Amino acid sequence: MNKQVRAALSAVREFISGKASEAEPIELEDQASRRAVAEELLAAMDTHVDPEQVSPEEAERLSQEQERSRQLFIQHGYFDQAVQDLRTGPAVDRAVAARALGLVGNQRATTDLIAAMFDDDESVRA
Repeated sequence: MNKQVRAALSAVREFISGKASEAEPIELEDQASRRAVAEELLAAMDTHVDPEQVSPEEAERLSQEQERSRQLFIQHGYFDQAVQDLRTGPAVDRAVAARALGLVGNQRATTDLIAAMFDDDESVRA
């Protein structure tokens, strides 16, 4: 992993955790670097909280981390890229994009996710 990707991931983690009030610019040009940041954001959004297993404070902290991750995912173009991948990518990319858009939970993806339910590929429909 190169220095630029490590710096971007560090900035993302600082913002998600609430240690930084603003996310440092994480403008990455190459697809592999952007994919690494997108995966970090999606992992933070995919945290499931069982209220019986964690304290109310911990549940609130995790909820805030999920929301900050959504914010970055949308603001830095990862949402738009996922929509594009879902519309035009190969089956494996469409399936990944559908899952990502479902995790983000933004209404702008509703039409595309409904269309994905009728995709020719089973993994995309799932």
